[in-house]
Amino acid sequence: MIIKNFHAQRVYGYLDFEMEFNSDISFITGGNGSGKTTALKLINALLVPNFGELLFIPFGKIKLTVLDKHETITIEARSIENNISLTISNVESSLILESYSEIEQDLFSPKNKGKEDLVDEINRRNTDHPVVRAISSILSPVFLGLDRKREDIPVESGGYYYERDRATHAQSARSIRARRLIRGSLGVSLMETELLVQDAYRRMRRAEETYSIRLRDSILLSAFQYTEFDYSNDADFDDKNPWLEKGRVLQRKTEIKDALSKIGINDKRLSTEVDTFFDRLSRLFEDMQKSKEKFNIELLTNKAQIERITKVVEIIDEHKSKIDRVFKPINSFLTTINKFYNDSNKYLAVDTVGQLVIERPDGVKCTIESLSSGERQLLVIFAHAFFNRNSDSAAVFIIDEPELSLHLRWQEKFADTILGISPGSQFIMATHSPEILGQNKNKSIKCR
Repeated sequence: MIIKNFHAQRVYGYLDFEMEFNSDISFITGGNGSGKTTALKLINALLVPNFGELLFIPFGKIKLTVLDKHETITIEARSIENNISLTISNVESSLILESYSEIEQDLFSPKNKGKEDLVDEINRRNTDHPVVRAISSILSPVFLGLDRKREDIPVESGGYYYERDRATHAQSARSIRARRLIRGSLGVSLMETELLVQDAYRRMRRAEETYSIRLRDSILLSAFQYTEFDYSNDADFDDKNPWLEKGRVLQRKTEIKDALSKIGINDKRLSTEVDTFFDRLSRLFEDMQKSKEKFNIELLTNKAQIERITKVVEIIDEHKSKIDRVFKPINSFLTTINKFYNDSNKYLAVDTVGQLVIERPDGVKCTIESLSSGERQLLVIFAHAFFNRNSDSAAVFIIDEPELSLHLRWQEKFADTILGISPGSQFIMATHSPEILGQNKNKSIKCR
């Protein structure tokens, strides 16, 4: 899914928006009070749909155009008297919701549960409406507001695995809070990020276990493969020139040792056994030359053994390649974040159960509570960019003020880094920072 454009009239009675977005990255710029954050919230509200924003942010008309599965779709909301009309272009009917005046909004203060309860009730009442179902079928964006929490849960959670697994891990989240409350800036969002990374790591470990079972089976099956030998084929054994045959056979020593090293097997004892095996073969050739023997059953037996060894090494090599692909996202995530953390001599790692661990400059390992505000910002944003997207479709990330708490040097390389993480995704960001824009000024949208 790609967001093409967003148009709005009379937001809060005086703000109008005309925004055309790039397919890769777009920056909404403007001064304080120009409506950047409000525009992001309304874009997200139309795509989730988020009735809390649609009913409590006053507007005359808002319209969003997206490209989803090669189909252009328009989602529109209009204020008509005391109601909000929500429509989507591929559904004939419209959803009519009762709006709330500014005076009524005061009754649903964030200090109490009034607004939250009301929105929950509206969600339940309209879950099966054709408009809601059609909007929910579109992949929801990843919206990271100033607190970086994922609160934009769709009416029908059919999108990201993170949302589908949210209920499953609710109990573990409560356990984490009971055991350790991450205090300070972004505390709750950091706990959500830990769960996000743990979910991804658990899936990788399950895939690794599956591949390990297949590896075991493949090695066992290779031991029972029948070896045929064609006496008439000089490629199998050159009885006219056994020294040429010696070169062919002994060359496999280098191939096997290189393959073992490639898959991470550098055991000295194993290396010694390989050397001993091929040294004995070399002496066998020398004995054959002295006796002018052209055919030797011992040579044939060990040549077949070389072929079996080579086959096993190839099986292990293929297994390692699959495991590397499985763990590539987590390894790339750690490499990316540690390029930034190197400035403070900190190092982020993932332990054997998927828990995030920080190694401080003094060598002490601790939790992510030890991170600064800027380091926390990067961790949350990059973790979502790596793991909170559907592998079958390009994701859309909406991020408000990514520059918060970031050093200027980090801001300068932020845009290129985030595009490198997920080059097929679309990023829409609201920012005050010229450094975040960098060389991408042509991709900025002025919010007036």
